[in-house]
Amino acid sequence: MESISYLIPRRKADEVIKYLMRSGRIRKDLKIKKVGEFIAVPVNGEDPAIEFNVAHLDFEERRQENIKEMMKDLLSKEYGYHGNVPDRWVRYGNALFLNSPIEECVFKVMKRFLGIESVYVYHGIAGSERIPVVEFLYGRRGEVIHIENGIRFKFDPEKIMFSPGNTNERTRMRYMTFEGETVLDMFSGIGYFALPVAKYGNPMRIFACDINPDAIHYLKENAVINGVENIVVPILGDSRLSCPKGPFDSIIMGNFKSLMFLPGALERSKKNTRIILHHLVSQEDLGSYKYSIMSYTSSLGYLTAVEDSHIVKSYAPKMFHVSTTLRIL
Repeated sequence: MESISYLIPRRKADEVIKYLMRSGRIRKDLKIKKVGEFIAVPVNGEDPAIEFNVAHLDFEERRQENIKEMMKDLLSKEYGYHGNVPDRWVRYGNALFLNSPIEECVFKVMKRFLGIESVYVYHGIAGSERIPVVEFLYGRRGEVIHIENGIRFKFDPEKIMFSPGNTNERTRMRYMTFEGETVLDMFSGIGYFALPVAKYGNPMRIFACDINPDAIHYLKENAVINGVENIVVPILGDSRLSCPKGPFDSIIMGNFKSLMFLPGALERSKKNTRIILHHLVSQEDLGSYKYSIMSYTSSLGYLTAVEDSHIVKSYAPKMFHVSTTLRIL
């Protein structure tokens, strides 16, 4: 997991680490590591009293089960609390998301151990704009900045969905080549795919469309934060109606309803266009869905070939989230 950290010379590490522990700055969910002649210490924010270099680095996460036992011990000693303590959570920036409510004393201890500033209960996603249904419990509500693969995603977790299960796909987009391409992202959100493509793929331009005005608001901010505002073109509206007609070199469709929108993508394609679509596939259809997609595009007048297809994650019992890459022939 990426985190802001201090790079401390080894000879001064013990003294500075003790200070950071007393001040509650160290992130106890991440492991301290050596970086050359320095000790990298993950923290939950900068301290004006510390003058060492700051860096955003990847750190190994501690097992959540082990952190739970340490928190239970502290809760017992300081609060006499012996109730429920979470052993699973999702973290975005300094906000933590749980499956059920907790007592305030548990939040206080989690804040000390994890360096979080707020905690929510996650209930699901609602509507075509995929707005999260969350319950704010404690701390400071509002915007967070989540760092992943060197990309800074700013958003309000009460307004914007961010899927932890798609981390590998966002990472994959970072390493794909879009050299000199004009790209269309039909379901951009706050830039889940558009930002890594813009920052690392070297495209000429990315037109990023979304129907959620809050998502487009944060996409504009995130493009500036990540220095790609001259590459990303945010567009508010239904991608079938609002996106430019193209044609495009690559089209990204990061929505489970991509097959419903595929005719609109095909209309914006040309020979050799690459279409990366995300969709749901039942277990019984795993052996035939590629042929079904190619048959469907053929019925619309477009010959296609499947260049890549893989399971991203299990979505529900006997149902899978799949990413399929088509090439227009």
